[in-house]
Amino acid sequence: ITGGSSGIGLSIAKLFARRGANVTIVARNEARLASAKSEVEKCTVMNEQVISSVSVDLTQDVEVISAEFAKPIAVIGQVDVLINNAGTAVCGAFWDLDEASFMGQIQHNYMSSVKATRSILPSMILRRGGQIAFVSSMAGQVRADALDLMFISGTTPHLAMFASFVWREVYSSRALCDCVFLF
Repeated sequence: ITGGSSGIGLSIAKLFARRGANVTIVARNEARLASAKSEVEKCTVMNEQVISSVSVDLTQDVEVISAEFAKPIAVIGQVDVLINNAGTAVCGAFWDLDEASFMGQIQHNYMSSVKATRSILPSMILRRGGQIAFVSSMAGQVRADALDLMFISGTTPHLAMFASFVWREVYSSRALCDCVFLF
């Protein structure tokens, strides 16, 4: 679960733990990640459940991300469900924000899901199983003048389209991987 140290990601991690799943949460901030891991561990229902964490910046190269993801996979085995939940919001008017703010939103809210999916999807296709969910903001679904979320509004439709294309590619290859876009 990317973005698993807080908010929706942490809530999903707790829910999965309460249902008996092994859970790996992924986030950049090591201190928040350690605290979140402790919270998720309290939700386990079986002694053999494994709760792990990966501290990695999902804006890095996919090879770095894959190497970090490989560590908990070596312990718990295959990834059955990938929740792409990492993201951030930069608020402000177009003219008030610099180019770095635009690029940061693209990297965090779109490319992080692309890279996490690229890291995990090949193994799902090989075994013909797995599920991928994309969690995103409603900001891209409302009138732009209704919110002060210029950048997140731009990345949300791209993530929705990416999820759609991944689903179509995986479906046509006859793999049993489901991609769901959640708002």
